Amino acid sequence: MTFGPFILKDVRIVGDNLVLDLADSNNVVKHSPKRKLRYGQSAEAKRHAEGLKGGLVTTETFDPIKWPSKDWWLSVAAYSEKKADVPQSRIKIFGPPGTGKTTTLIKAVTDHMKAGGQTDKIAFLSFTNNAAECARDKVIEATKKVFPDRDLSLMDFPNFSTLHSLATRIGGLLGNSILDNEKLKLFDPSIRNEVVWMKLGDPSSAEDRPDHTPLAIQSFARARCITLDEAVVQGRFGEIYSPHFRTALQNFFKSKHGQVVTLQNLDLVKLYLNYYNKFKKDNRLADFDDVIDNAQSEAFIENIPAYELLIVDEAQDLSDLQWKLVNRLVAKARQVIVAGDDDQAIMVPFGASPNAFLKFEGELDILKQSWRVPRAAHNYVMEHSMPTLKARFPDRQDKDWLPTEKAGHVHTEMQKMVRPKGQSGNPTMETNPINLPELLRMVKKSMTEQWLIMAPTKSTCQDISIGLRELGVPHYLRNRPVLDPDKANSAVRVMSIHTSKGDEAENAALVISSTADMAMIEADPRLAYVALTRAMKNMYPNVRR
Repeated sequence: MTFGPFILKDVRIVGDNLVLDLADSNNVVKHSPKRKLRYGQSAEAKRHAEGLKGGLVTTETFDPIKWPSKDWWLSVAAYSEKKADVPQSRIKIFGPPGTGKTTTLIKAVTDHMKAGGQTDKIAFLSFTNNAAECARDKVIEATKKVFPDRDLSLMDFPNFSTLHSLATRIGGLLGNSILDNEKLKLFDPSIRNEVVWMKLGDPSSAEDRPDHTPLAIQSFARARCITLDEAVVQGRFGEIYSPHFRTALQNFFKSKHGQVVTLQNLDLVKLYLNYYNKFKKDNRLADFDDVIDNAQSEAFIENIPAYELLIVDEAQDLSDLQWKLVNRLVAKARQVIVAGDDDQAIMVPFGASPNAFLKFEGELDILKQSWRVPRAAHNYVMEHSMPTLKARFPDRQDKDWLPTEKAGHVHTEMQKMVRPKGQSGNPTMETNPINLPELLRMVKKSMTEQWLIMAPTKSTCQDISIGLRELGVPHYLRNRPVLDPDKANSAVRVMSIHTSKGDEAENAALVISSTADMAMIEADPRLAYVALTRAMKNMYPNVRR
């Protein structure tokens, strides 16, 4: 919620705080909220605030329940009179691979600014922090050309974020502290964590994520707004029936609480989750799902901000729970743009609801020209992937999109000279499907070219990385550097399909190396569609071990 308007009388540094002196119409200071200098972009925040001195401003804080606006601020903006109400506009954009969806959304932002829209009244919500930051940076770059006289910075666009960050900023924690992995270990030390690098070669982008089946079941159930029983079936959590899983949870109760528990399967999971939820309540903690759930609740409606322009990107990856919050935001927004592509909805196993995107009502805009996918790759996808998508998902949005003018190449076979056994006779040319060792040898010869090697499972990604390491090929494994690729000028990346969405490369390869890989591809053909549409030049669609 915005705080103000007030006259910004002064901007001061007091200790380790950046303080704003906010005055009333008589120029009497009424509040002096502070912002910790250790927060990100503090120098930019100071410069931005000083540029607003003497004018009417409003501020926003991070979690106004825990950090009241009269005492704390996170962003400050020039105050603008509320405009006369106009009919709400809603646009639903479908962006097939490489069709310039982000460019279209950025143009919507600059067009809104040309019409006099305030930058702090624009919300751009994306699926990841990295995507939101990338969109914000592109908007700032675009505004330099459109508004050369305006010195716009990160502080002018405070609402480019994930939906979770927005929910936290408007008070979705309800005064609780976020349940991070350190606190989670206090509840159950046996919980494993996975560290994920969100940006290429950038350790500061690392996120520490819990990898624990009972918590995943509850999160899936909340995401889909279903029961735990339904979540086990829909989310395919068959591991709860294994003896190893049962023993691990029973050991939790024995070691932490001195209890001998004989429950099994889902009953055991439910008891564990009862303890987990009680731990959160007793320690005033909230996890990510709590923050979204709180922010979308009926009691929270007054806290929902009203934006002049609300953009929701990658909407096919939002869960039913997240859509409840999106609908609250939509109800208060003047102009709404919801964008995505149901054919690329590969986050369904984690609770995403592409059907909610399909049902969203708005003026339809289907982007038709791909600026990435060449003709050969497009033809291959339309012949091999699209029929399966249409058969498996009859309610999908039909969309015809065009490839680039470039021809491109699809490589499914490889020719090599083979000598007869015993070294007698003339060598002959054999044609065989491309296998993984042959692909990796090709990569070694051209590692300064862009390579994006994808697999459905993390374990296959690890195997590919081991093969590259044995060949001495520097590369990035899920954004982490291996053998110093920056120094070697190597542009080879190994990614899971889920983390490659939105990415592209001159050479793109899909590796199917295990029964788990094949099972994932068969369970959701959208995975192959996403992987095969990353190629800008050469596509290797079916690399086997």
